[in-house]
Amino acid sequence: MRAFLRNPVVAAVTTALVAVVAVAGAVQAGPAPWLTATPTSSRITLAPGGSVTVTVTNTDRRASSSALTVTLARNPSSAPFAIVSDLCTGVIVRPGRSCTVEVGYVGPPPTTDHTAALTVASGKPMKASVTRVIEVGVTFADVCAARGGLAGHGGTITVIGALFMVGDRCDWDSNLATAAYNAAFEALDDECFDLGYNGMVGYPVTAETGRTAIGCVVG
Repeated sequence: MRAFLRNPVVAAVTTALVAVVAVAGAVQAGPAPWLTATPTSSRITLAPGGSVTVTVTNTDRRASSSALTVTLARNPSSAPFAIVSDLCTGVIVRPGRSCTVEVGYVGPPPTTDHTAALTVASGKPMKASVTRVIEVGVTFADVCAARGGLAGHGGTITVIGALFMVGDRCDWDSNLATAAYNAAFEALDDECFDLGYNGMVGYPVTAETGRTAIGCVVG
C-alpha cells in the first residue's frame, strides 16, 4: 500500500471544468522584431467540441517575417486537439499584418487535464516565435466521479490516529482494492495540486465512515 499522505505542495493555478489558458507575451529570439498573438488574456473558456482562433501579428515596423511555421504539441500525445484552420503556415507577414490559426478540441470531455502548445515561428530576418498553451481541464469532482466516488467538501480524515482537515474530498461507499485506491490517489493528487492545497491524504478505511476517503489537506 502506498503512503497515505503526500508531501505538501503549493500551486496558484485553479483548473476550471474546461478552460483554455493563453500565456501572455511573445517568445522572442531577436532584439527588436517580434511576433505577438491574441487572445492575450490569461484564461479563455472552451468546451469540448469548441475551438479558439489565435491571431498572430507582426508588430515590427520594418521587417517582414519569413515563411511562418506552425506546430501543435499535445500533452498527452493522444489528446484530441486539432488545427481546424491554418492561415499562417508558409505565409510571409508584412509589418503590421496578421494571420490566424484556429485550434479545436474534437473529443469527448477528458478525465484528466489535456494541453496543447501552439507555436508560430519565423526564421531570418525576423527570427522570433510566439506560443499559446491551450488547456482542456477537469475538476476535482470530475476525477472523483470518474473513479466511482462521491465528491464533497470539508470535514476530516483520520490516518493512523492523525486528524487532518480537508477541503475538496472524494468518498466511496465501499472499501477500494489496493490498485484502485492507488490509481484514484494518484489521479486526485494532480487536482489537489491545481487547486492550490498544501497536500493530500487518504485511507482505505477511515475512522469517520469506515469507508475509503481521499481529500485535499487544508493548512
